[in-house]
Amino acid sequence: MTAQPVRAAGMAWYTRQDYPRILEIMEDAEKLPPTYFAWSKAAERGKRDLERKGHIVITAIIDPDEFPVWCRARGLNIDAKARIQFANETAYAAINKTH
Repeated sequence: MTAQPVRAAGMAWYTRQDYPRILEIMEDAEKLPPTYFAWSKAAERGKRDLERKGHIVITAIIDPDEFPVWCRARGLNIDAKARIQFANETAYAAINKTH
């Protein structure tokens, strides 16, 4: 039997206490829901959808103090593209650590 590749998906994730600061630092904050509650509902729904499709979802918690530093080190804007890259790198590292 051939091993199936791991289908992992990284998702940017925020804590309730950090969400106001997340909105302050993101260059595209207008693309994010205005409240943690609204973001959380949408994020949980998205996570469940991915899991139903067979993905292992890795949540990548974004720290509003560290994320801008991470972005600058890679020459990235502090925006959706960087959030996706951060989540994907976090998922990749997590999967490679366990497999």
